Amino acid sequence: MDFRYEMPSDICSPRDLALTEQFRDAAGGPDALWRGVNVDVLLPALGEPQRPEVSKVGGVPYRPRAPWPTDASGRPHLFLAQLCLADSTGALSAFRRRQLPGDVLLIFCEDDDDLIWSESSGSRLHFEWQPLGIRSADLMGANELPPRGSPWTPTYFELHRSTDHAGAAMVRHRERELEVHGTYRSSKIGGLPAWQQGKAEAKGLGRYFASIHSIDPAEDEYPFPNVPTPPWGTQPCDQGFLMLGDVGTLYLFAKGGGRVGWLMQCG
Repeated sequence: MDFRYEMPSDICSPRDLALTEQFRDAAGGPDALWRGVNVDVLLPALGEPQRPEVSKVGGVPYRPRAPWPTDASGRPHLFLAQLCLADSTGALSAFRRRQLPGDVLLIFCEDDDDLIWSESSGSRLHFEWQPLGIRSADLMGANELPPRGSPWTPTYFELHRSTDHAGAAMVRHRERELEVHGTYRSSKIGGLPAWQQGKAEAKGLGRYFASIHSIDPAEDEYPFPNVPTPPWGTQPCDQGFLMLGDVGTLYLFAKGGGRVGWLMQCG
């Protein structure tokens, strides 16, 4: 463990997740962090997935051939991300089907200028619910996306099943006392929100169920689970990965009837 690495910290690379787990173990494990809530931590990997419905950022959305969503002026939305909730039923067992009525949630936005959002200001979001089982022949292909349909470098998510905890514990490392928080700061489904600016802004938005976190991979070996050595050297910030403000997080909330509330915060 690196004494400079304090919890919570952003989980974007295998190293981040490994260090986080080491700190949790050193602090006494889940039992030392109060009651746990099931969570699927989403660790980004580079490229498109083999299964088109899995959780991911950018690339080709899992949707049938249908009119692309547009804003009031007819300008195409940008495909931001999708979350395969069907892969995370254990982390969402407290939700009813009418709250989260589809298997895959697609997220689109009007533009990518800073990507600062709330229910009342900033870029607007558009959500689509899709079922599992869409035939491959009926799915949209990469050549059917509108220009700049998704400007971000595609990354898909691998699941790490664990528990989020509202509590914290202290661990001593190299003559320093470090506070280990029990809530993952990452893309994730289920669990608890790891607030960057506090929970007051989320009042009235609904019940939290997932997060999309900025993708800021490590600069050295294994920036992603499927990339041993980064071909871009020490400049991952120049590779078009999703960045929400200053390494921010998009929080998603179930509002009932399939409606989704949202809030973005950054440090």
